[in-house]
Amino acid sequence: RRRFEAASRGGVLDKGEFFAIYFVRAMLALMFCSAAMSKLRTNGIDWGTHGTLANLFAAKALTGDRSPRVPGLAEALARHPMWCDVLARGILLLELSAPLVLVSGWARRLVAPSLFVMLASFWLVLGISFPMTLVCFVFFLRFSDEMELPASDRTGFTGPPRVVFDGGSRWCHACVRCFERKAASKSLEFIPADDARAHALLRDAHVSWSRGCKWLLLNGDTVYRGSAAFIEMLAIMGGGWRLACLLYLIPRFLRDPLRFRRGA
Repeated sequence: RRRFEAASRGGVLDKGEFFAIYFVRAMLALMFCSAAMSKLRTNGIDWGTHGTLANLFAAKALTGDRSPRVPGLAEALARHPMWCDVLARGILLLELSAPLVLVSGWARRLVAPSLFVMLASFWLVLGISFPMTLVCFVFFLRFSDEMELPASDRTGFTGPPRVVFDGGSRWCHACVRCFERKAASKSLEFIPADDARAHALLRDAHVSWSRGCKWLLLNGDTVYRGSAAFIEMLAIMGGGWRLACLLYLIPRFLRDPLRFRRGA
């Protein structure tokens, strides 16, 4: 076990934290922080205490706006100004904390998803859509969490990419069913982690290196895990996933000239 753990740590190509990823993260963080500073500069702290958000919700109902949103949701929220003020303060606090995603791993896991939900809520409640901004949140994933199998653990497998997934996760099963409908023409095979084929395919290397990850993708002698494996699957699938593939390939192309390998 220790031999495989050492090989896994030494075989990681890079951490995926390269300048293209940092650039997009910084752009998003500055955008949200600037939005909060603009609110405070215009209305001060009153933006979160004097029913500003409730008035905004009510205005949507009174103007007869036909933008794509959930009918009646803004009107229902406008009837509760106190809760709207609480929500407004939460929005200010969340936007001001956006720069934390640049320096803290826990902030990326907590603040970034909260910002995504906030933007999606604007779409549902107010009909104000930010589709390309929502897509840019893919840059908060780990793009290059990968390793090369140790020489003693390589199978010499040259067939199509194989995906090992958490068979106990309903979410993974739902994604696999969706992928399998397209995988027939893409030469992609899905194997549950508790299947004997998974152990034969990766032997013991995936036990130490992939602990806690729901996805593994084996492509030749390179293994991807977690969100990196999921993004690799999107790139292989193509078709309806074309935009996600494009967002993956652009920073990957920018990273390649700077890629370094750590000795095993």
